[in-house]
Amino acid sequence: IKENSCLIREANFKITVTLQNNETIDIECGNTTKNSYGIAFDIGTTTVAGYLVDLNTGEELSAVAKANPQIIYGDDVISRIGFAQKQKENLEILQGEIVNTLNEIIREAAQRAGVNANNIYKITVAGNTCMHHLLLGLNPSYIAPSPYIPVIKESLNLKVKDVPGLSINPTAHIYILPNISAFVGADIVAGILAIRMYENEKTSLFIDLGTNGEIVLGSKRKIWTCSTAAGPAFEGARISSGMRAAEGAIDKVKIDNESITYRVIKDGKVRGICGSGLIDLIAELVKLGLIDKSGKLI
Repeated sequence: IKENSCLIREANFKITVTLQNNETIDIECGNTTKNSYGIAFDIGTTTVAGYLVDLNTGEELSAVAKANPQIIYGDDVISRIGFAQKQKENLEILQGEIVNTLNEIIREAAQRAGVNANNIYKITVAGNTCMHHLLLGLNPSYIAPSPYIPVIKESLNLKVKDVPGLSINPTAHIYILPNISAFVGADIVAGILAIRMYENEKTSLFIDLGTNGEIVLGSKRKIWTCSTAAGPAFEGARISSGMRAAEGAIDKVKIDNESITYRVIKDGKVRGICGSGLIDLIAELVKLGLIDKSGKLI
């Protein structure tokens, strides 16, 4: 009231009040009802994406994706959990990295759409369970070992002050989607909601192949989920010449009795081999009888 009493009088009581759950979160001069925006984040292990939406119409106004800067502390969630465990400050470092990236996406998305970032009143966040914990500064240590118990699985309604460093309207609200388990996160919940699997009479299969891979099978009667570390398999991780599917990676291999042929992404100089190239290579070696069913080189 103290902050806005003068503003209200200056506007001759012609103002716009923005409410969230009956709480006043903003007061502006004039009619600004059209200037109400939200942003949805998908925080992945490798990539972070943000989608700016008009809350009045539901229209997507802009989309921005950036590499997750936490990757310098570990390629996958297990590596990052290990880094966070080494010392207390490391968890703050990981949280700071992701918050800075969200700020960059907010600024860029607002700029592209030509809107004032201060009019973003709602943030929705989905991501795997580890990314969820790192964003909120929660200790992820117990996600990795059996019995794989996260600090929290339930959805959360937060305010900006609950996520230190987030540069957005200080009265904005943040909704964090729920996680299913330690390795099936809110990103999968978002996918299930998007395809409305829970309403389908017929059984369907939903596959999310990211750094973490999840498979969901189900219908309105029941839904099953499972997960695996897809990134290391597809990105050549822990292979001496392994690399991601980027320029210079061998992504296709063919062997006949006389020669070996391969394809390089963007036809550049060979830098390594990615997961799809490895799968091709192993398949060819199996066909030639050079690898047995156990995976042993003969």
